Amino acid sequence: MPATALMKVSYYDSKAEIGLECYADTVVIEQDGKTFYIAAIRLGGYPESVRGLVDAIYGGGSVKIEINEETYTNHL
Repeated sequence: MPATALMKVSYYDSKAEIGLECYADTVVIEQDGKTFYIAAIRLGGYPESVRGLVDAIYGGGSVKIEINEETYTNHL
């Protein structure tokens, strides 16, 4: 069975100057035209970071997901 690469998920709020970073092994993306939305995500990392990122996702905004040296911006 081949190894699965983890995806780096990051969020940055420039107004509050807060940045969060976690890793995900599963991300489900929905596309609406040229806009991508996260339908489901399974995060891992420090509990404080995971909780903060979950709160950011529920609050709206966008996160960046890095997969194999490529970065994708997804709206929430």
